[in-house]
Amino acid sequence: MNKSGWMRFVALLPAVLFAAGTLTATAQEAVQLRDVTGTIVNDTANSLPAFGLTVTLHRQTENTYEESTTTTDTKGNFRFENIPLDPQALYGVTVRYQGVVYGTDIDLRPESIPAVTVNIYETSDDQSLLSVSNSSLLIPQVDKIARDVYALVIVNVGNSSDRTYVPGAEPMNLLRFGLPPGAKGLQIDTSLVGADAIQVDRGFAVPANIPPGEHEVMFAYHFGYEGESVTLDKSYLYGAKNARILVPYEIGDLSSADFGVPGDVKIGDKHYQLIEVSDIDRQSRAKLEISSLPQATLWDRTQATASDIPYELAAPALLGLLMVSLIAIAIARRGGLFGGLASGSSASEGDNDRATIVEQIADLERALDEGKIREADYFAKRQALLDRLATLPLSPSTD
Repeated sequence: MNKSGWMRFVALLPAVLFAAGTLTATAQEAVQLRDVTGTIVNDTANSLPAFGLTVTLHRQTENTYEESTTTTDTKGNFRFENIPLDPQALYGVTVRYQGVVYGTDIDLRPESIPAVTVNIYETSDDQSLLSVSNSSLLIPQVDKIARDVYALVIVNVGNSSDRTYVPGAEPMNLLRFGLPPGAKGLQIDTSLVGADAIQVDRGFAVPANIPPGEHEVMFAYHFGYEGESVTLDKSYLYGAKNARILVPYEIGDLSSADFGVPGDVKIGDKHYQLIEVSDIDRQSRAKLEISSLPQATLWDRTQATASDIPYELAAPALLGLLMVSLIAIAIARRGGLFGGLASGSSASEGDNDRATIVEQIADLERALDEGKIREADYFAKRQALLDRLATLPLSPSTD
C-alpha cells in the first residue's frame, strides 16, 4: 500500500471501527436469551413430589428441531437457562412419567416468562375411569348411485379421576368404538395426541393413554344399504351422558324403538330429524332405522355417468370436506407444538417405527378375533409391542 493509500485508510479507520461496533451491538441485541423455570406437579392424591424426573425443552422451526434436558429437584422444580429466542420457533416442555408423556407449549417472546406447571398423574388400568359426556352421530349424505350411507361421529371421552388411564393387557381394555358391518373409508381424528387407531373386525381401537380431562374423538365412515331401509346397531360401551342422532329429512325417515320418536331441529338453513337421549348406561345398545332411503333411477345413473364429476364421488367429497373442516377446527383449537399434551396425552417419535408397531398390534387383534393365536401368546406379544412403542422418543410433529 502506498503512502497516500495508507493515509486514506487511517483517515477512514474511526468510521470503520464505529460501523463494526454498531454491527456487533446490533447482532448482540438480535440474539435474546430467555430462562425457563417451572414445576412438575403430581396431581394424584397422596402422591410423592416429582423428584429426579427428566424434563425436555423442545424447539422446532420449519426446518430444524432441537431439544435439551434437565432434571427436577426434590420439590419437582426445573430450570433451563440462556435459551436463544427465535420468534419463528415453537417451544414446549415435556416429561415422561410411568410411560406417559405430559407437556405444554411455552411462549418465549415476553421478556418475563411465567413459571411453567406440568401436571403428571399416577396410572390405572381400571376401565371404569372412562366415560362419555357427549356422543353425536350425523348422517350427512347418502349416495343413491353407489348405495352408500355416510356417517360422522363425534365422541367426548372423559376421565374424571386423578389418574391416567393406561390400557391393561386385556384387548377389551383398549379404547374401542363400534362400526356397522361392512364399514369402509374410515377416517379418524382425536385430541389424544400420538394415538394411533387400530381397525378391528367390529370397529376400531385406540391404544392410547387417557389422562384426566375430556378428549375428543371424531371419525367418519360409509356403509352399504340394500332396499329402501337400513338398520344400525349402535353400541355405547362407556355409556353416554348425552347422545344425539341427526338425519336430514331428504335422506330418509329416522326411527328407533329403543330411543323413541325423533323431533325436529333447524341447523343453518336445513331441517334435521333429531333423537336426543340422556344418561345411557354402560354396555348399552340401541337400534336405529332409516327408511325411505333414496333410490337411483335410470336417469340418475345416466347423469352420473355423463357428469364430469361422477355422482358416486360427490358424497365422499362432501363428507371429506366436512371431516377436514372439523379436523382443521380441532387443530386450530389445540394449536401449538404439542397441542393436547398440555393436558397430558401420550406421544412418541419415529413415525415409521410407530406405524410398523401399530400395524403389528392390528395383526395381533385380527389373529385373536379369528382364533389364529392363543390368548397367552397374544397377551405376551401385545405387551412386548406396547413396551417397544413406549420407548420411542417424542416426535416433533404436531400431529
